[in-house]
Amino acid sequence: MLKLKSKIFEKYKDKLVYGITDKKDGNMSAKFDKVEIVTKRREKVLKRFGFSLNDIVLLEQKHTANVQVVGKKHLGFALNNESPFNPADALITKEKNIVLGIFIADCLPIFFYDPKKEIIALAHAGWRGLYKGILKNVIKKFKNLGSQTKNILVFIGPSIGPCHYNVGEELIQAFKRKYRFLGESFYRKLKGTFYLDLWKIAKLILLNGGLKSKNIEISKICTYCHKNLFSHRKNKNKREKPGIMFAFFAIKN
Repeated sequence: MLKLKSKIFEKYKDKLVYGITDKKDGNMSAKFDKVEIVTKRREKVLKRFGFSLNDIVLLEQKHTANVQVVGKKHLGFALNNESPFNPADALITKEKNIVLGIFIADCLPIFFYDPKKEIIALAHAGWRGLYKGILKNVIKKFKNLGSQTKNILVFIGPSIGPCHYNVGEELIQAFKRKYRFLGESFYRKLKGTFYLDLWKIAKLILLNGGLKSKNIEISKICTYCHKNLFSHRKNKNKREKPGIMFAFFAIKN
C-alpha cells in the first residue's frame, strides 16, 4: 500500500479512510488479471481498514463528467465486479461506511470532503474529464447536498506529473479556448514538446468553482516517476507489465 498522507485531512484522521494501492498490492483491474484474482486483492486491501466488498461502490469509468450520488442501495454490486450506474467518473455520498472506489494509472484521483456536512466524493479525472467539466459537476453535487464551497477540502492524489505528460499542441489550445482563466501556467514547452500540468488545471478549475486555495492540497507524486506505482504512459514507453491501482474513500461512524 502506498503511504499516502494528506495534511489537509489530518485533523479528521479518526473519521476518514482513504488510500491508493501500489504494485506490491498487485494489479486491481480485471483488464489484466482474472476477476477472481483482482477481487481477492481488493478484498484484502479493504479488510485492513475494517471493510469488505459488500461495503464498496464501483464505477464504469469512461472519462465522463458524470457524478453519481451514492447510498446504501448501491452496495453489493462490487461482489460481481459490477457498477449500479451508467458510465460515470465520480461518486459522492453523505452516508457513513460506504467505500467509494475508482481505478487509476495516470489519471487524477481527487478526494473531496466537507467536514461541516460530512460529505465525501471521489473523482477519476484525466484530461478528458477535466476538459468535460467533471470537477464543476462534483462541486454542483456538493451544493445540491447543502455544502458551501468555502468548506470543501480537496486532496489531489498521485497521477502523472507535468514532468512526463507530453501532449500535442492541439490539446493545449483546446484548454485555452474553453478555460480562458487557466492562462499560460498549465503547460510548458521544452525543446518543441508540450507538457500538460493536470495538477495545475485541476486546482485552477476548483478555485474558479469557488473553493479556497488553502483547502486544496496536491500530493505531487508522479505515477511515472514512482517505481512502485502503475502508469499507463510508463508501461507503454518502457514496456513494463501493465497494471491499475485502486483508490478508495470512506467516512467511518
